Amino acid sequence: MMEAKGDLWRQIGIRDAILLSRSLIDMDKNLFLAASQFWSVTTNSFHFKVGLMGRTLQDLAFLTGLRPHGLEANYFLSQKTPYFEYKEPLSFTPFINHYAQKGPVEDSEHVAFLLYWLNKFIFCVSANRVTKDFMDLACALASEQKLALGPLVLAHLYRGMKELISNKFIFAPGPLWIMPLWLWSYFPKLAPPMNKNPKHTCHGLHYAGIRGPRKAR
Repeated sequence: MMEAKGDLWRQIGIRDAILLSRSLIDMDKNLFLAASQFWSVTTNSFHFKVGLMGRTLQDLAFLTGLRPHGLEANYFLSQKTPYFEYKEPLSFTPFINHYAQKGPVEDSEHVAFLLYWLNKFIFCVSANRVTKDFMDLACALASEQKLALGPLVLAHLYRGMKELISNKFIFAPGPLWIMPLWLWSYFPKLAPPMNKNPKHTCHGLHYAGIRGPRKAR
């Protein structure tokens, strides 16, 4: 999939985020939980001794490469092509096994991959399966639309933090995997050793150990 669609993903600003999703990011649970104790659901920010701090669109672009600008990405996108029929919600592995195809990557397979990626790696849905909620978004991306994914992902990150606090740190959906990247970038003394690869185009990849391509076709 990367070989066939990598250039397109770079043009629409999602290639770095896809590389992050196939990478191993060591979750420092102690650091994450310790930092979360300082999170305020009233101000949606950390209340540290240095003052209030919060994630921004610039942070997200720096860490993940997701575009902070472009066409608005929301749930009201109306896309009819490319499209594929998806009737029964499937968990992640059965979904990939069912829709994987041999040979050249077709539009329908590309949409299926993006739908899987959005559900599992970007918005981290709590249902642990591929839902239709992001179908129009996947179709818009496959149609080469340069969407401002940054604001939408950031909103889900803030909502995830709120639910995490409300659920007493037991569970919360959303792209909470961005949190350790953000903490490490602002507090480098607490960060793991960086992979200083000059070819990395987003800062988050310096903290990720590439495991090789996932079989996501």
